[in-house]
Amino acid sequence: FFGETMRRRLFTSLGLRLVEISLTDRCQCRCGHCFAANQKPLPEKDELSTLEVENLIDDLSKSGVTEVCFSGGEPLLRNDILDLISYAHRKGLVTRLITNGVLLSEQMVVNLKDAGLNWCSVSIDDPEANVHDAFRRNLGCYQKAINGLKLLVKYKVPCNIITVAR
Repeated sequence: FFGETMRRRLFTSLGLRLVEISLTDRCQCRCGHCFAANQKPLPEKDELSTLEVENLIDDLSKSGVTEVCFSGGEPLLRNDILDLISYAHRKGLVTRLITNGVLLSEQMVVNLKDAGLNWCSVSIDDPEANVHDAFRRNLGCYQKAINGLKLLVKYKVPCNIITVAR
């Protein structure tokens, strides 16, 4: 993915530890603060392929990066997200995920843990469900995110809440 000179300059000299990979612009929400919500998402066929992301992970691993964070849009909309987490985990990288929490069902949380997910950040933008849902423009997403957080805790997947300061 990167040439050897570029890799040496970017990673070795800067000592980068964590790289975030935005896997998709697709999302169920239309948050006012988000770049993905304010543009037309790339068609799925134009996103990086599984192999392209795996090649990027290989380069990052060879370059001394120790953590990779998958984000989006909503990365759980990628059909290959479990494969990508598993691949990065097998390469010895700490794997992280940033999600809106809408798709954090019990089975998804179990699958994420089994794939090797080390940390999950869930977006909660207000303690009031109606304010959060209005901000995200997705009715019911607050409760799904809260339920997802509870499942992450239940299955001992380290997690945190991230929010947008407004």
